[in-house]
Amino acid sequence: MALTGKRLIAGAALVAVGFVGGSMVSGALAQHTQQDEGSHEIPGMTQEQQEMMDAWMKANQLGPQHEMLAEKAGTWTVTMKHWMDPNQPNQPPQVSQATSTSKSIMDGRYVLDHFEGTTMGMPFSGMGLTGYDNINQKFKTVWIDNFSTGMFFMEGEGNDQGGMTLYGKMKDPMGDMQHMKAVSTKLGPDQERFEMFKKQPDGSWWKEMEMDYKRSN
Repeated sequence: MALTGKRLIAGAALVAVGFVGGSMVSGALAQHTQQDEGSHEIPGMTQEQQEMMDAWMKANQLGPQHEMLAEKAGTWTVTMKHWMDPNQPNQPPQVSQATSTSKSIMDGRYVLDHFEGTTMGMPFSGMGLTGYDNINQKFKTVWIDNFSTGMFFMEGEGNDQGGMTLYGKMKDPMGDMQHMKAVSTKLGPDQERFEMFKKQPDGSWWKEMEMDYKRSN
């Protein structure tokens, strides 16, 4: 999705504040109707300033990673499986149901997820924000929920399963640092799988949670 000319000029004006002051911003906006719709040049900039402007605009563009994220928009039914103890591999998981509603925001740059369900017999709600950072070339996500007061950050890259492999770390209530891995797999246009792994003392990854998503709307 390409930015419209108006958005280009508006974005350029915001960057120009730091370069040449408000008077030039006003002048650039006033000349918008006289400029080509695809242009984002502002008169009076030095070559260095224009190069910085062009780099900013390039970093602002949408790519295939953003398109992949936008495909998640909609409502999904979720079946969650939660394993409690890595030392009891034969113990059956706790199974519960949930609903996830995903919305593409900021012209397709991010996906906002609202999650509602139960886990361990208690109401569970969460919210996630995911995007692709063109500058660092990483998928990045932040998650909050009603089971904690912290924000959980993860980042990583796309994988061969049509999803993402992300890594993050968090301190648990006992004060121990936990290293986590999340893997999403696209099983079809309307079906996805999300798996959360916790790193064990021997360096292996134990699957703590599995969530199967099916699109309902």
